[in-house]
Amino acid sequence: MRSRVRFAGRSVHPLLVVLPLCLLGASAAVDALHLVTGHPGFSAAAGHLIAAGLLLGVVTASVGWMDRAFASPDEVRRADLLHAVADGGVLALFALSWVLRLGVEGWQPAWPALAASWAGLLVAGFSGWLGVDLAGRPAADEDGRPGSLRTA
Repeated sequence: MRSRVRFAGRSVHPLLVVLPLCLLGASAAVDALHLVTGHPGFSAAAGHLIAAGLLLGVVTASVGWMDRAFASPDEVRRADLLHAVADGGVLALFALSWVLRLGVEGWQPAWPALAASWAGLLVAGFSGWLGVDLAGRPAADEDGRPGSLRTA
């Protein structure tokens, strides 16, 4: 699917994806450091990283949805929808992790908050795989058939 939201001839969505993914991934890593060291600064940092990742994630997901909304119907495939739903799931899981930390002194994460973050990372990996697969495959093959997630 050709991106409709472009800057300087390049698709904007793949450029933006890196920012929230790094912030959310770093929050999970900082949570792991908190578990290992017990230092309270790590838990507060993870909470702030999640908040920043969620804000940028909403912007990135919005750009992705604009690409999909303005695409011709023959370009939109089931994998596109699955990628979008998975991205929403990532944001929902990290939002849950953030909400579970609210009101807790020092933003100390309980196990459900950590599990939500780590599950969000797993879903992000799946969604990223789909996104890379979608970006690298034309909307239709040489015979005009819609592209799919089939192997050669």
